[in-house]
Amino acid sequence: MVVADAALSPAQQVAKAAPSAWGQFTVLDTSRLSAPDAKRFADLPASPVVPPYETISKNANPELSASWVGPIDEGWRRQVLSTSP
Repeated sequence: MVVADAALSPAQQVAKAAPSAWGQFTVLDTSRLSAPDAKRFADLPASPVVPPYETISKNANPELSASWVGPIDEGWRRQVLSTSP
């Protein structure tokens, strides 16, 4: 949990979101951050190679409910594993 807390901290998320590092969009809801932390995200430069979040997420679907994990796993076993040589 300590590692997860560190990885999800605003400081780590800003560092990871910097185009000079990974350039990955944050998993944090920036509207719920303190004003100084939200500003750090807002001040990040645009990436020269990654499209803006608004473009990437335009037609995105929400993540599936956890209740789908079992049926998807069972379908995988039935449809894919059972046909493997």
